[in-house]
Amino acid sequence: MTPPNQSMKSWRSVIHLAPCILAISLLWTASAIATENFAGFRHIDASGEPPGPAQAAPDWGPVQTDKASIANLSPVLLPFFNNGPVFGLPGTVVGDFWQNTQLTSDWGGFRTSLAEHGIFFDLYSTSAYQDVASGGLKTGSSFVENIQLSINIDTGRAGLWPGGLFYFTVDSRFGDSAKNTFTVGSSTPQNTGLAFPGPFLDSDIYPTEYFLVQALMPQFSLLLGKLAILDIADQTLFGDSAKYYFANLNFNKNPIALTFYNTHTIAAAGVWTPTRWLTIAGGVFDPNTQANNFVAHAFDTVNLYTGWIFSYAIGGLPGQFELQYNWTNKAKIDLESPFGSLSLVVHCPWHRFQARLAFFWAILRMKSSRLITSRLPGVRSRTFRSTST
Repeated sequence: MTPPNQSMKSWRSVIHLAPCILAISLLWTASAIATENFAGFRHIDASGEPPGPAQAAPDWGPVQTDKASIANLSPVLLPFFNNGPVFGLPGTVVGDFWQNTQLTSDWGGFRTSLAEHGIFFDLYSTSAYQDVASGGLKTGSSFVENIQLSINIDTGRAGLWPGGLFYFTVDSRFGDSAKNTFTVGSSTPQNTGLAFPGPFLDSDIYPTEYFLVQALMPQFSLLLGKLAILDIADQTLFGDSAKYYFANLNFNKNPIALTFYNTHTIAAAGVWTPTRWLTIAGGVFDPNTQANNFVAHAFDTVNLYTGWIFSYAIGGLPGQFELQYNWTNKAKIDLESPFGSLSLVVHCPWHRFQARLAFFWAILRMKSSRLITSRLPGVRSRTFRSTST
């Protein structure tokens, strides 16, 4: 960790650099894993706490830096953005083939050196098989493979400037086509993997996320760029990751999410942590962004979103309660044809009720068992555990 006098200099540098960083970010805009959601930003506030000693790389803790590092102060944010484990952070195991948390381990020490200098490479592969036994749009089985490459660059560890993090992700999906996978008959994808990189982008590779996180002061940070809304906001009671919990998107996200948003969005958001137990996030999000476009029809309509996260502990067990609000002037989903040309959907009353729900809901987030199998009536599906490379 950074010595106290250097830490104070680092945060003064953050404040002085703010106008420049904002300009750069606007140009860029042209189970402990990830379970804290936006509340992970509260760890950036190290004020009043003596920094811990620098640890050796095998412990995967903070490394010595001259500039404030997000990976040092709040390592939970990187797996939150990746929606998966990150090599070089606490929890990493390097050993033989059966012990490694990442399939390709540390590349003879090179990957460890990159992480110490603020560069984190992670590749994920998730395979899913489903079989519609009866009902739905049509019966039959299908197979889908999702591949995700994510790169995080911590500007503090890299020696660039304090309190910054660049994030970049490439997504792809291969296997059966959309017409053979969207066969269940629900208004949202039954498998979270079918939403990436986009519901109809079934044999494509796209750069889907690229954004900057910048702490302007210990208790306030900006997030600017293109991000995956399904990985960022709106968690549920059952879990928050298809890689760790349920594969069914409806168990990971409120079904309303894809009524307001596409899978990806261009956003300008702020995160404020006035206390250790309260995190307030909010901003402007574009509902027209797709993986295969940049600013096409950007902000013709808008989503205004805010989430208030209350963190607590009962008997030493952590928990969160989250209030969320979303306002949009985007046209409502066409319930008679939610998937366009793929639709011939017979809607149950829930689908009609879902589109008319108020934009305000409360979600109690609790840690669930590590389940990787999801089921729907008449549907057999299995998502194999993701591989982190």
